[in-house]
Parts: sequence; C-alpha cells; structure tokens
Amino acid sequence: MREKRQKILIVEDEPILRQGLEVLGDWGKNGLILIGSVQNGREALELMATELPDIIITDIMMPVMDGIELIKRVKIQYPEVEIIVLSNYSDFQYVRQAMKAGAADYLLKVQIDFDSLLDVVNKVGEDILHRKRIQEFRIPDELEIERSAFLKRLLFCTEVEDKDAEKSAESLGLIWNSRRLAVYTVEFFKDKQELRGEEKAELLNRIRECLTELEEGMLRMQENMGRIYFIAVWNKDTSKILCEFLKKRIVPGNGISFRMAAGIMVNSFSQIPRSRTSSERGLSYCFYLGENTCFDCSQRHMDKIIWSLDGEKLRYACIVKDVNVIMEIADDLLKTAVSDDFMDPYDLLKSAEGILHILMVNVRKNEDNSNERMKQMQYFRQLEECSYYDSFYKVFRQLLIELTSAGEQDLIKSRNPLFLDIFEYVNSHIEEDMTLKSLAEEFHVNYSYLSQMFKNYTGTNFSSYLNQQRIQRAVELLKEGRYSVADVGDMVGYHEVSYFCKVFRKYTGKTPSDIQKI
Repeated sequence: MREKRQKILIVEDEPILRQGLEVLGDWGKNGLILIGSVQNGREALELMATELPDIIITDIMMPVMDGIELIKRVKIQYPEVEIIVLSNYSDFQYVRQAMKAGAADYLLKVQIDFDSLLDVVNKVGEDILHRKRIQEFRIPDELEIERSAFLKRLLFCTEVEDKDAEKSAESLGLIWNSRRLAVYTVEFFKDKQELRGEEKAELLNRIRECLTELEEGMLRMQENMGRIYFIAVWNKDTSKILCEFLKKRIVPGNGISFRMAAGIMVNSFSQIPRSRTSSERGLSYCFYLGENTCFDCSQRHMDKIIWSLDGEKLRYACIVKDVNVIMEIADDLLKTAVSDDFMDPYDLLKSAEGILHILMVNVRKNEDNSNERMKQMQYFRQLEECSYYDSFYKVFRQLLIELTSAGEQDLIKSRNPLFLDIFEYVNSHIEEDMTLKSLAEEFHVNYSYLSQMFKNYTGTNFSSYLNQQRIQRAVELLKEGRYSVADVGDMVGYHEVSYFCKVFRKYTGKTPSDIQKI
C-alpha cells in the first residue's frame, strides 16, 4: 500500500526567509506537499482548523504568537502533528524550551539548505509513518489497550488524581510493590541512527518476552514517540538492574546500542510526569558516560554548571599566537564539562563552537570568506556528529591543532591531559588510602565520568588498576630483600598483612614469601 504524501506547513515571520523556504527545493518531487506558509503562530492555528499538516517547520521568535506558544497549543490540540524548529545560534535557550514543549527536532538557520532540511523532515516523517503502522497492525486485547491508555495518562497527563489512579491501577492489575517510583526513559540506536522499523518492533517484542526475568511488579513498559518508558519501583539498584538487563538480554551481538536515564524518585502517581520529564532531559547527559549506560537524575544536578568564554583573552592569544593560552582556555572548558556535576551537553557544544569561531576569525584572516565559512560549518558539523564525550574531546582537540598549527610539543593528541594528571597522581600516591570517590573530590571531577575514563584508558576499573600498581611495587620491594612482608604491605597501602597476602596471591598466584625466596 502506497504511503500518503505528508503535508508541510511553514511558519516564519521574515518574508524573505519564508519565501525562500517555499522555493528552496522541489517539495513535490520528494513526496511532500507544501500546504502553505504563514507569518506567526496564530495564523498557523487558523489554517490548521481547515487543513491539518503532518509536519510544521517554525521559527521561534515571532510576533503575535511565538514558536514556543505554538508548539504548546499544537501538542494539546493536535498531538499527532510533529514540529521542527528553526533557530539562530543566540536562540539556544529557546530551542531547549521548544524541545521540552514537544518539538521533534531543530535546525540552525545558518545551516539551512534543502538537503539538510529534507534530511530532518524525512527523519521526522519516518517516525510518523512508523507510529501509524504500529497503530494499524498491532491489535492487542482489550485489557492491554486499557493498560496502555492508563500508562500514557500516568506519564504524560499533569492532572492525575492519586486516588483515582490507584483504583484504576488495581482494576487493571498494575500493582507496584512500593510507593517510591521513577520513570526510566530509553532510546535505541544502530549505526548512530535511531532504531526504527522492523528491527525496532522485534526489539520491543524481545523486551516484553524477557521482562518476566525481572522482579514481578517491578516495572511496566510503555512506548511513545520512538522512546521506551519504564515506570519502575525506585531504589538505588534499579538503574543498574535495568541497564544490565538491556546489555545482557536485549542488545548484545546485534549492533544495537542504547542510552537510558533514570528520572527523579517520586512517591505518588500525580508526580510521575515530573520523573518522566527529568528522565527525558537526562538522556542527553549519557553523552558523557558512553553507550549502553544510564544517567541517574536523582544523583545529578543538571544545568548547574555555567562556563563563560573570555572572548577578549582568546582573541589576544590569537593575535600574539600564544598557543598555550588558547589550549588552556579549551582545556578549562573540557575540564569544567566533566566536573562534579556535568555541563549541559548543548552548552558544551555551543561553547566549543564559540572558541572555534573566534579562532577562525582571528587566526585565518587572509583566507577567502566563502571558503572560511564553509570550513567553519564543516568544523561545527564534525562536533555535532559526536555521539559521546570521548569522541567529542578528540575531534575538538584535533580541530584546535589544525587551526593553531600546534605541534606535538604543544599538546598530547591521543591522551586526555586531565587524565594524565590523575594517572600520575595515582602512581605516585599508591601507599595512601585512596578511593575513586576521594580521587574525584581531589580533582573536582564527576565520579561517574572518572570511573568510565579509567576503564577507557586503562582497560580496567580504578580498584583493579590501583591494586595492580600496588602489587607491582610490592614485588619490587620484596625482591630487594630489605623489608618484611608486613612492612612492604604497609609501604604500598595494605595495612593488614592477611589482606595484603590475599590480594598479592590473587594478582601474582604466589605469596609474598615466595617472592622473597627468589
């Protein structure tokens, strides 16, 4: 059966840009119908009363009714309509509001050409078609229909009465064994693209089949707009249990990955939307932890970190060609991003782009403007395509090297300077009582990121690495033959002889006395 052509509505107050979007490319040739273009949100709603679009492309800053208000009203009156936001670099705070209000995607005006706009429109259009296919071919029994409707109401309705919700949950057999609940939001990917189509349907079936392995009554699953939501009993181990469940039973060996965020803990049905909102925001913070991880919003403060670019200092460093100062500014941004609480990934991206923009303007003044603009867009695109912090870090540093013509002596390409400082500190303080938590506090680094960083750079966790270094040093001291076993244990941080001997045997297969006899 041939799919119906999707309808597009453009909302833009600038006449030149509005007309430009209309004629930017051949909408019809690409299976789309442009039903009209209007100059503000109120006119858009008036038109929608007679002809409903599938996708709205809207500006944010408009007179009469702006894009944020339009999104809110559309999502109430026409929840099936998807919205793509157009913005300037200076509008990123409004973009965040738009995404929270229900926008599906955004595109920077400076990046607009028909191909890039068509890519975003097609992505959103595929989500719409996928949702419609599921609705057409999935025929659950009456109880499951009622359960699904109830779970959606719990997740997305802000006017839920606790007593009514409790009665409905009991009548539908949805019993949680605790009043402490949290929402866990999951997104699945393959080859860095959101998972869709038949693979997505198969994965959902696999999750449903395997859920019985988890504790009965622990959680309930609901799909909406391509995301999976678990309403689950909250405790400190739930995130770990769900994460391990997905890693071991759902995604291994098939090239599929996921990112998950745990919302704040709530103690009533009426507060579940708050937990869901926080978990949706938390998804972007998996950027720092890598794929197949869970960001727990109950343990983190999002938006707490603010970093300001000292533009004048950076411009002066460019003028006098002081590479060290340029790199110090860039490193300060990177260190701040992974400090005690993570920086908003979008703020990190915009700050990094700000640094690159100043370098482009002040370091390469003699290059052709059009060529320079093209390079700048390529640089920005490289950063935006980084799914996780490790790749972002490497790409950003490589771009800095290219722009500043820095040599190997100016910076280390393959290693993180922050980690090298921590690495050297650990190796020179192995005799001290040291934990990952104390190390994170010493260097003002986020605990979760530091744990992940140790695995990335050493291939093992912090505890194992520290034990390896201590035992290696202990072997050297024992071979000298000048110290007793107890003294050597104390010198490398093990203050109980029995525990020292146990760890030593685990890592060497021998006792300390065996080494002394060699």
